[in-house]
Amino acid sequence: MDKKYEVIPGTGIGDVELGMSTQQVNQVLGLPNRIGQDDTFEDELETIYNYYEPKMSCYFYSSENNELGTIVFRSTLFHYEGKSIIGMQPKEAMDLLGGDWTTDDDGSFYTHQNEEGVTIIEEDGLVHEIELARP
Repeated sequence: MDKKYEVIPGTGIGDVELGMSTQQVNQVLGLPNRIGQDDTFEDELETIYNYYEPKMSCYFYSSENNELGTIVFRSTLFHYEGKSIIGMQPKEAMDLLGGDWTTDDDGSFYTHQNEEGVTIIEEDGLVHEIELARP
């Protein structure tokens, strides 16, 4: 397994750590394929770095000095303890990642969150996406 895709709950992925600046993330991952911005929330501007390969997005928040606050991934390249999480049964992923989990039914999908800042997005009974945020 490639260490650069190792999921570290509460910290980041490989050498990409929550709290990094855009410049630091660029040094590790290179320039993103696409940069977007979202101002959906009042007094909050998100800058979003999208990487097409691997399927990953990095969210930088203006309220946090434009530091990396959330990493979202959707590729089987990402793993934890040698196991790919995307495509797993949610219960298996929650057991693997550990912690106490809460579950919300958002209509067409479920979200499972733990106290370490990990959110599992479940669609059609499988892990579709993982979000890592600061705990």
